[in-house]
Amino acid sequence: MSIAEREESLGSFIAACLYAHGVRTVFGIPGTHNIEIYRGLAQCGISHVLTRHEQGAVYAADGYAKSSGRPGVVIATSGPGVTNCITGIANAYADSVPLLVISPGVPSGAERLELGFLHETKDQRSGINNFAEESIRAENREAVETAINNIFLHFKAGRRRAYHLEIPTDRIEQITSGTEPLPWRKPEVGPASKALHQTLSLIRNAERPLIVAGGGSHSAGEDLQRFAERYEVPVITTVQGKAAIDEEHRLSIGALAGGSQGFAPFARADVILALGTELRNSELSAEAVVIRCDLDRKQLNKHVPATVPVLADTGDFLRQLLEIRTSELVAPRESWLKQLQGEAANSKNEALATWAVLHERVLTAARSDAGSGSVILTGDSSQVSWQGTVLAACMRGSERFITTDGYATLGYGLPAAIGAKIANPATRVVSLLGDGALMFSIQELATASEQHLGLPVVVLDNGGYAEIEQNMLSAGIEPYAVSLKQPDYGALAKGFGCHAETVMTPEELQSAVALAFERTAPTLIHLGMNNFMSQAWRQ
Repeated sequence: MSIAEREESLGSFIAACLYAHGVRTVFGIPGTHNIEIYRGLAQCGISHVLTRHEQGAVYAADGYAKSSGRPGVVIATSGPGVTNCITGIANAYADSVPLLVISPGVPSGAERLELGFLHETKDQRSGINNFAEESIRAENREAVETAINNIFLHFKAGRRRAYHLEIPTDRIEQITSGTEPLPWRKPEVGPASKALHQTLSLIRNAERPLIVAGGGSHSAGEDLQRFAERYEVPVITTVQGKAAIDEEHRLSIGALAGGSQGFAPFARADVILALGTELRNSELSAEAVVIRCDLDRKQLNKHVPATVPVLADTGDFLRQLLEIRTSELVAPRESWLKQLQGEAANSKNEALATWAVLHERVLTAARSDAGSGSVILTGDSSQVSWQGTVLAACMRGSERFITTDGYATLGYGLPAAIGAKIANPATRVVSLLGDGALMFSIQELATASEQHLGLPVVVLDNGGYAEIEQNMLSAGIEPYAVSLKQPDYGALAKGFGCHAETVMTPEELQSAVALAFERTAPTLIHLGMNNFMSQAWRQ
């Protein structure tokens, strides 16, 4: 064996491949069939965050990835371990999150034979493949390296989505030999010169241009703001794109695109520059010229066909647009901007009246003495997130709102906050969610406590599923199965090694959030709906 070669189990080699791709933190739970991967994690010095449920591990990895731009990696065992990951995989797929779940599978040649193996499923990989971008089965060293290289190449150069890698249980312990894993290089791909000049010409000559920034715009925030300023183009964002541009900026209209709501001025825009977004629920004029930039060619004509399709990374596209110098000045479009701002204000009025004070107090506490760090707010498929944070929270600068959008799963907010905090230790992270959502992943308070995270978890307790209750009432249905018996939140938090606070006023909330950052364990901050309905919380 040459000096350049190494000998190790296939499970340990998986860890070496992850390390070669820059992975330094993974999430998961060890099991009978995946312990060889853990041998490799320890040998490589990869940190492992032990969650209390595999779904929590995937949500934490999702929050880690969204907040850092680095792929989130989860290690699960076979059978119930990896099937517990499916909802998180589907969520990451829907929100275009770079996520890799690695698990063992049935022994080689045993698929669909029902031989009674521990954790046996009829066809584990086939099932997961319906929720992930792809589920790949690799049975030897070369196949493992190829699969991981291919997945991480997609994370660098394609639409970032969820993948699953499965290793047969009879192969994961096998000793293999070979050279060090070698990652593949990212190919140079960018927008064509014609598309760049078409875009600039259309934007310069537009009367009512509008930028729609989706989740694919976050990594290009500074360039997005510079481009908007240079060409005097208002910016509206989707839920996933919220705060891609500073929401206090004069050209920011806010997060009003996508989701379940429309925005009337879309129909009056004559040129739309759509960046990293599906453009769902966007009613555009039939005469509008639509420039679409996306890494996924399938997205370039989905919902709204592109007049100018641009297959490229949003950041690369904007940087190259900015490099093209022109002596022509673009006149301010004050009338169009004021029209957009006025209609945006009308769309937000109700949300601001209900939710603005809550968010102002949380964000004020998070911003106070934040030092060089920024602020991340995580949400859930909760009423306070969808009806509140999206419209009422004004995110500044590099601040970020991380939530579940397209798949809209419950239980996301708390573990996502854990992942975001682990990825960004200097950043102040707050989880703000409803009581129904919190109970889906309440066990992850133990994970946050074990990780010594000074994490404020603000729960607005409306006694159950208030948004569903609203839906039932709107449909003429007497509310049914939407009320929850509430636990003793203080006792619950303390049982998990966390602090607990009950707040009744905006001042108490702000103080509780500020104090939580000074602690080395999470603080569960409980706000009852009866108190929240008082005048103190209304503008």
